[in-house]
Amino acid sequence: MINSIPTIETKHNAFGDMTKRTTPSDFWLAENSKIKSKKDRKDNKIVIMTPEEARATKNIKLIGLSIAGAMVLTAAGLFFFLKGGSKGLSSNFKKLRNYLESKVQNAKLNKSGNDLVTKAYALLIKNLDKALQKFEAVNNFTTFKDLLFKKIMYSNFGFKKFASKSNWGAKIHSGVTRVFEKIGRQSVVNSYQKTAGIMTERKLLCAQIEKDILAKNPYDIVEINGIRRTKAQWLMQISKMNDELSKNYNLHFGTSALTGRYLKIKKTTDGLNSYFENLGTFLSKNTLNSFVSDSFIYSDKLKIQNAVKGFRKNLSYSISDMAKESEDKVMQMTQSVNYKDVDKLNILNSIRTGFKTLVKSKTNKNEITQKILGDIDTFNKLVKSDSSLGKKDTDLLLSSADELKKSLSEFKQGKVEDILSLYKHLLSPDDYYRVEKSYKNSIKSLDKSINIETEEFISKVRDLTTGGAPTDILTVLGSFATLSYQLGKSDNNDERASISLKYGIPALAGIGVSLYCNAKLFAGTKSMLVASISGLIVNQIGSWADKMLKKHKAAKLSANNQNPQPVQNSNSDVLDLTKIDTKSA
Repeated sequence: MINSIPTIETKHNAFGDMTKRTTPSDFWLAENSKIKSKKDRKDNKIVIMTPEEARATKNIKLIGLSIAGAMVLTAAGLFFFLKGGSKGLSSNFKKLRNYLESKVQNAKLNKSGNDLVTKAYALLIKNLDKALQKFEAVNNFTTFKDLLFKKIMYSNFGFKKFASKSNWGAKIHSGVTRVFEKIGRQSVVNSYQKTAGIMTERKLLCAQIEKDILAKNPYDIVEINGIRRTKAQWLMQISKMNDELSKNYNLHFGTSALTGRYLKIKKTTDGLNSYFENLGTFLSKNTLNSFVSDSFIYSDKLKIQNAVKGFRKNLSYSISDMAKESEDKVMQMTQSVNYKDVDKLNILNSIRTGFKTLVKSKTNKNEITQKILGDIDTFNKLVKSDSSLGKKDTDLLLSSADELKKSLSEFKQGKVEDILSLYKHLLSPDDYYRVEKSYKNSIKSLDKSINIETEEFISKVRDLTTGGAPTDILTVLGSFATLSYQLGKSDNNDERASISLKYGIPALAGIGVSLYCNAKLFAGTKSMLVASISGLIVNQIGSWADKMLKKHKAAKLSANNQNPQPVQNSNSDVLDLTKIDTKSA
């Protein structure tokens, strides 16, 4: 008995259970047991599944996500097939090209930088020009598809039998186009209304500051440009100038002005219908070298843009604005001057530097102006005496130099700058900073509105005229068809309802919102962001609705189980299964 070892039964012994060790991992702490091997980590990766593969897992979430992904891919595929990709991509390539061009011309003007790097930039620009030319030509294929689809719809999809009764295809096409155009035009109006709102806020700010001045020392004499008046008198003049500013804004950017320009835009783009009446137009050489639709409206579009630019200058135009325009003009002129033509490059660099100095100078502006004008005259003489220049380059350089000279000699600042020059003598530095910032914000908003109207909206109307809207709708219809097809494969109605509410409808909503944002003239990034947020919101609403639906069905099923319906036999006698037969008992 002394040497015998008692047997410990571990089956129901808590201490014995804790001491069991069946695998090596049992000897590690619980936290370490979760550490995965390299092989496990490699296997734990995101897997893209088709709806068919996801359906095999019987996991509703995976099935729903795969169907949503298929819908988005369908929409993207249709978009790229029908639209040839985003036109914003071409715009980004242009920005890159312009950036490289500025690097090259700056190197020429400053005689700085590595020659090899500059030559590499020049080569890249040349290749980018060719690529952009072909890239824009792809848009012609998009236009061709839009016009072809338009012709098909206008012929009632080939059903000539019904054409005489009701041209329903044409009505649908024109109806969708009108809706898209109305959305785009409303975006233009809303943008200008937002600018008007910012101007109203500026008026309120100025009114409050002027009220404070009048409450303290309204009769103090202030001399501005040799004229002596009281502060109250100066503020009265500023008030009249602000009224004139508002009047000019309403005249050129109010409802009547916007309607007038809209009619001009429509007249410009309507010419595309007759130009593309024969689709054989796409067989011309121009189709391979440029975006034909854009080239067709370019001249009239430029006239509208220049006119609006003039209205903007009347409201606000500073020396800084003039210097920026001169910088762009000098860069353009530099492209026509050879690297080895040191004299012309030096003069152009001197002109550019003069404009920059003029912006910063506060005293000797007249001297700087005269020096710039003298440099321009010298440049003109050099160009006229240079027989090596071609006629095209000579005409470009001389006309550009004359524009520079005219912009400087006939410079007249805008109404906003006139008002600010008076405020500067009347306000404290802090108050003036607030007022100046308010005026600048209103002009910044105006510039944004002008770009939306004269660039984005004109381009949108151009695309709508050639039939772009109905083919946009096809992306949503394609996604809806994908959802319907995949839901048809679901095992039961409960699965269909869950997938639709939590994944299908949110994906469809995101695609639809993206399309709406495009019609609203939103930028591509902003459009994608709004669409994503909309999809997530609808997903949350759908998940909540799915839970409520399941809860309702569960409650209904529970109620049916508690109160089963009587079963009726063949002799029309009702058998109540809830009662016990006491006789047989």
